[in-house]
Amino acid sequence: MIRIATAECFTHGFVAREIHAYSMGYPGGYSWSVDSD
Repeated sequence: MIRIATAECFTHGFVAREIHAYSMGYPGGYSWSVDSD
């Protein structure tokens, strides 16, 4: 779980940006998709 903490924090940053983009009405503003694994 400890090693995941760093990745989780890194991923959370991108997820937060994606959510913010959607909340602002700009879906797909990033080169990656939340639907992709």
